Amino acid sequence: MTTREARLALGAAAVISVTEAARLLPGREADCRKWLRTEGLVRFVMGRPVVVWGDVIEALRLSNKPKRKKKAN
Repeated sequence: MTTREARLALGAAAVISVTEAARLLPGREADCRKWLRTEGLVRFVMGRPVVVWGDVIEALRLSNKPKRKKKAN
């Protein structure tokens, strides 16, 4: 198992680089890095920027709730 696979196997507990997190998101890498920073998802560990993957998942859940159509009675 590669280091990347091991991190992703941790799921929401994975601590990954900003670049790796941006690559896992849909969209252009630069746009995704900007979104991570704008959303306040970048933390620093020993001076290095990192992302907790679970925070990314939660931010996506909160910001992109699907709109459900109301059923007609």
